[in-house]
Amino acid sequence: MAMISITPWHNHDELIEVRGWLYAEREYETRRKACSQIRAWKLRGGLPHAVESTWYITDAFLTDSVPIKSISALAKRSCYSVAICRFVTGMLDSQQDSTYKRSMYDVAKELDLPASFVELRHEAIHGELPSLIASRQAAERALRWLWDHYWRHLDEDSLNEPNPPDVNEIKDILQAHVAECINVLNASKDREGRIPWQQFAATAASLMEICKARQRALAEVIKALVAGAMLIPTTTG
Repeated sequence: MAMISITPWHNHDELIEVRGWLYAEREYETRRKACSQIRAWKLRGGLPHAVESTWYITDAFLTDSVPIKSISALAKRSCYSVAICRFVTGMLDSQQDSTYKRSMYDVAKELDLPASFVELRHEAIHGELPSLIASRQAAERALRWLWDHYWRHLDEDSLNEPNPPDVNEIKDILQAHVAECINVLNASKDREGRIPWQQFAATAASLMEICKARQRALAEVIKALVAGAMLIPTTTG
């Protein structure tokens, strides 16, 4: 059975597009657009930590690149430190066992995350903020790590993904269901007729078969329900 996953982006292509925006070097507005899009995803919930970390680190770079004298070097160092600390902590905490807390260095080794990131996190939290030069270098390394361990594998996920769902087939099933429900309601003499549960069961079974076979089908079903006003039909005439 195919696993159905709910994501904050509409489809895989949207995620790939934002990836291109994030890694568009020296393209300030393009990278800013990527950060704005990820901020919207964050509000929907279910944002992967790798995506969130890339957003924070990229945003720190954008803050650093703004030619405004009012942004001090300390403020820029703080932006980098927060982004990198959240990146490291989130990555390592997600691998911790609730009953036995392991060394951050051990967990980092399992994730192929360089120990220098753990050391920088410790320095930023318990010591002095890393210098601006060191912060920039660490942020660059973090973006490369995120690319190698998350973003570049999205292409492989796309190749392994089943064929996209037939949107027209989903719409046809829902439209036929709505039409039948309206016929039942209109045929009721007392106008209080009830739609047989078998009608709902048959429609649900058809949609479940599509969702089991294709990962993106659930999102298309939801979109068709909302966009087509097909949730609950009312009597006509």
